[in-house]
Amino acid sequence: MPGQGEAMAPLVATLLGIKLQGDTLERVRYLEPPMLRGRIFHAVYALVGALAARRPLVLAFEDVHWVDPTSLELIESLLPLTASAPLMVLGIFRPNRQDPSWRLHEAGLRDYSDRYVTVMLQPLNEGESRQLVGNLLEIEDLPEKVRALILRKAEGNPFFVEEVIRSLLDAKLVVREGEHWRAVREIENIAVPDTLAGVITARLDRLDDVSKYVAQTASVVGREFGYDVLAEVHETPGSLDGALTDLQQRELVREKSRLPARSYAFKHVLTQDTAYASLLLSRRRELHGRVARAIERAEPDRVNEIARHYVEAKEDALALPYLLDAADRAARAGAREEAIGYYRQAIEIARTLEEYAPLRRAYEGLGKTLEFAMRPVEAIEAYNTMLAVAEEHDDLPMQISALNKISYTYAFVMGQLPEAREYLARAEALARDNEELGGLVETVTVQCGICSFIGDFEGAEKQLDEAAQLGRQLGEPDTTAYGLSHRSQMLAHLARFDDAYEVAQEGLSVSDQAKNLERRSEIMVYTVPLYHLHMGDLTEAYTTAEEGFSIATRIGALVPAIVSSYVLGTIKDMQGDYDGALEWHRKGLEHARPLDSFMPFFQVLPLGGLGAVCNEISEMLRDEIATYHSEALKILNAPMGTLVGGTGWADLGFCAYALGEVQTAYEYFKNGLTIPSTQMYVQRPRLLAGAALAAQTLGLEDEARSYMEEARRYTEERGFKHFEPLVHLVDGHVSAMEHESERALEQYDRAEALAEEMGMRPIVWQARLGRAKVRLERGEQSAARADVEGAKRTVDEIASTFTSEEHRQAYQESMTAKLAALA
Repeated sequence: MPGQGEAMAPLVATLLGIKLQGDTLERVRYLEPPMLRGRIFHAVYALVGALAARRPLVLAFEDVHWVDPTSLELIESLLPLTASAPLMVLGIFRPNRQDPSWRLHEAGLRDYSDRYVTVMLQPLNEGESRQLVGNLLEIEDLPEKVRALILRKAEGNPFFVEEVIRSLLDAKLVVREGEHWRAVREIENIAVPDTLAGVITARLDRLDDVSKYVAQTASVVGREFGYDVLAEVHETPGSLDGALTDLQQRELVREKSRLPARSYAFKHVLTQDTAYASLLLSRRRELHGRVARAIERAEPDRVNEIARHYVEAKEDALALPYLLDAADRAARAGAREEAIGYYRQAIEIARTLEEYAPLRRAYEGLGKTLEFAMRPVEAIEAYNTMLAVAEEHDDLPMQISALNKISYTYAFVMGQLPEAREYLARAEALARDNEELGGLVETVTVQCGICSFIGDFEGAEKQLDEAAQLGRQLGEPDTTAYGLSHRSQMLAHLARFDDAYEVAQEGLSVSDQAKNLERRSEIMVYTVPLYHLHMGDLTEAYTTAEEGFSIATRIGALVPAIVSSYVLGTIKDMQGDYDGALEWHRKGLEHARPLDSFMPFFQVLPLGGLGAVCNEISEMLRDEIATYHSEALKILNAPMGTLVGGTGWADLGFCAYALGEVQTAYEYFKNGLTIPSTQMYVQRPRLLAGAALAAQTLGLEDEARSYMEEARRYTEERGFKHFEPLVHLVDGHVSAMEHESERALEQYDRAEALAEEMGMRPIVWQARLGRAKVRLERGEQSAARADVEGAKRTVDEIASTFTSEEHRQAYQESMTAKLAALA
């Protein structure tokens, strides 16, 4: 994946548990768990796809019956690649319906029946079993009754056969003479255990005391075990190397690696299980405790293993902090089921030990992870339990936190605003009455979100102003930066651009003091570019947004990357650089896809933009437009899908109008004007102009005139200079349809002049072409031809910007037809 190493490496490293530092850490530190999880899955998918594109690839996953939930989901996410790449995904697991791996089998049958093949391994028949015995041990005088006994007990299990033969070697019932093996006479009296575990137990019992003790100690460490840990736990280190050599020669364990450190693994998990089961319970617990301490001293970051060993040692007080660390890490990496398990185990231990202090961290982590797993009812149950515990201990900060989080879950996960407001009011009263400023910051932040959700942007702006003030009082630059960053955005949403710019400058200063690149990127990609756009300075808006995009992608901040991609794509579209616009919108979609399960509405921005640009290029791209916009429409019609609806409805509306679906376009524009969304005021000039154009085409002249008058007034009052050319252009179209030729010509002239000033080439040629139509109707042939020639010159300029020959050709064919109609 040339050129993508810097972006990909931190994600793959996070997957592998590699500790990140410096710039590499910056790329993932600002990602919320669902975003990080989505990015990791997306990165692995892209990486596997790239590997398979180079040459045919096989991914083999062994022992899938022991798979953890997150790994299983990752494997499942790769399956669609088999349709488009030379890729084989090989899953090896026991056919047990109760194991997680059975889900993989069911998915294969259900979703990939055309390419899913099941290979069921059957027991060996007698002939195959005899052949296996012969392959494993070339012995000429093995008594037939012994051979028959082995085969009868094994019942076609090849591992059983192998272990029995190993036991014969261990017991020296089969010995080597020169190049051959010979059975001793005593083999006639062999007693083969009935079970595989019995055979392994018999093999372990034949070991000398030191080798057996090492095998048992290693079984406590795990299926794989490091030499250093084993050496520290083993009571007679001087004998360790000899014992490991013995175990390897008997093929009970195998060396796994030597560098950077020696490590070993049991040849089969049943060998480990049997050795572990042979230990007395008290001895087992003692060894777990010693293993935990050894790992703790050598590699304290291995919190999962340390926690497990302390739990098995029944040293719960020592296990608790490591369980919480393991839970936090799993949650951070998006391993939701594992995190939930750790948090619940930590809560159970804390309550048993009557350890109150860790409970807040555990309940908050559990609730948030359940939210991310889209299990809101369980999340609220966890927060309510947290609230009860806090009330029992008269812990006000914990009570306020629980109430805030219950409110957040009701509002933003379940969409139940009355319940959310009830809990939030309780949180606010407790926080203000007791001057709990930390809890109040969270309260006003949740309140801001609710205000935004219902379209009360002025209320949201006030909440964010208070958040910034509280941050200053608490001496928390990050909190202050958050309040200023989001307040500047909210002011921009309200089209108060000068105020937004002033707050943005303070926000940038505080963000720099706090070294918070996420807040800097948020301001750079939205508030500041919008300020420059409303001033008519497309170049400065582009430069600022591009700088914000660079920061966002460097730190892995998906939302700023999506927003800046849309802003940059829109500016390129305004300038008539259509391939450049498509490139930016595709980048935006690439960054939005990983958020599909958590914040799907962000995909509306690039999807709407892609459709709009394709529409500008040519009506021949109708199929692509339909694909992009049908997906965007599906999201817009979903619960909470309209959060970016102002922009989405505008893009969809103008495309529908251009494709002749005027009534649909009219409905889209009205949706954008009436359904609350963060962009409804910023996009209002476009929406009003579009509604006027559609209404006039439908013959709704009064409505068209009303929309057009409001579009002109709103644009002038709020200072939307970058929308003035569009508003004048549409006013020209509407006036022309009303046969008000003088007004139409005046509006086209103003649209052309403003568009030329700002470098908006598409509006320039459209204004000239619109003016040509009016002049033809007035019989001004010579002036009309001059306008057509002027429009053609601008169209040719736009055509020269294409990098795609296919798009250039489609654009030129479309434009040639439009110009020829007026030639």
